[in-house]
Amino acid sequence: MNVKAAAVLAVILMMTVFRAEGKISSCCVETASSIPPGLLRKVKRVQIQTDDGLCDIKAVIVHINGKKLCLNPSMKIIQKWLKFENRRKKLWH
Repeated sequence: MNVKAAAVLAVILMMTVFRAEGKISSCCVETASSIPPGLLRKVKRVQIQTDDGLCDIKAVIVHINGKKLCLNPSMKIIQKWLKFENRRKKLWH
């Protein structure tokens, strides 16, 4: 293998590793077990993280003012809030 081909292969491998690491680092590794009252009203976006695939734990990820907060999906307040949000979205769509 010539030097040019080896260099191209090395760059491709490095890009693949960095992409994989980027996906892993976007997983929540721990969740908050409580949330201040009224904070859920400020949520801009919600994601559900599952524990299969790249991530090790289940989490509800809420985006508030540009920050990501990982919440425990088994918290009663989160379960009620998710049901409310689902109903609210169905009414508007």
